[in-house]
Amino acid sequence: MPDLLEQLAPDRAALRRAHLSRVPQRDPLHPWDLYLHASERTPVAWAETLMAAHYFSVESRFVMTPTRAEAFALMEKAGFPVVPHAHVGDETFQNPAFDQVVVYTSAYGGHVGLDKLCLHRVQALEDWPGALCSAFVVAAAGVSYRLLKVGTAVLTLRMTSERDWRSNVGAGQADWHPEPVRADLGQHLERLLGPLWAVDFVADEHGTLWAVDFNTTPGIGSLDPLLADRAFGHSGFLGPLQDWFARHPLPLPQS
Repeated sequence: MPDLLEQLAPDRAALRRAHLSRVPQRDPLHPWDLYLHASERTPVAWAETLMAAHYFSVESRFVMTPTRAEAFALMEKAGFPVVPHAHVGDETFQNPAFDQVVVYTSAYGGHVGLDKLCLHRVQALEDWPGALCSAFVVAAAGVSYRLLKVGTAVLTLRMTSERDWRSNVGAGQADWHPEPVRADLGQHLERLLGPLWAVDFVADEHGTLWAVDFNTTPGIGSLDPLLADRAFGHSGFLGPLQDWFARHPLPLPQS
């Protein structure tokens, strides 16, 4: 499968390579590309840059969008219980957990799950040999839980779909589960994952939650405005993001 980052954003790919040599504290899987941008390095400036990049001008150069495989590795490194995954046809794929699988048809993911196919093992072998897949968690069809981190604000959403096994497809809904909190997850985790992300979980028949997806541009458009105000404050994302950058200033790149 071609490297879409090289094809669609060669300048961003070059920056990612530069980061690895110029910012030694940066983990190779860290999904944010903020270190080499902006002359004013203050919590307010970083927060405003991040907001502008993702929710106004949508400048792709500020995010190192991980591939599906990198997202699984990133979540494992963060300590989340990641759903069993493999490449269709390899040795791990023979495990009974892969009798029914979710096949990922693109390396970088698709909007609202449009790159995911739920298939039986035999069909996956016939149609998608070598593709990345994960075990299908049957008990969780149509329901997922999102851990959303916006700066220092942490909240969990329960997302449901009325007619699809993917919780974010169809006329579904999202609600708080439970109330939002303000929290710092520790220097290692905060530096590894950055200031803005979401991890989606599904529950198996035993109630065990499995991490299935990592998102660097989570939206809150489906949330009630009053609840969003309670979670983030009157300034929206800006307040919690400024707090985050004040707690976790970015290391300056080496020349």
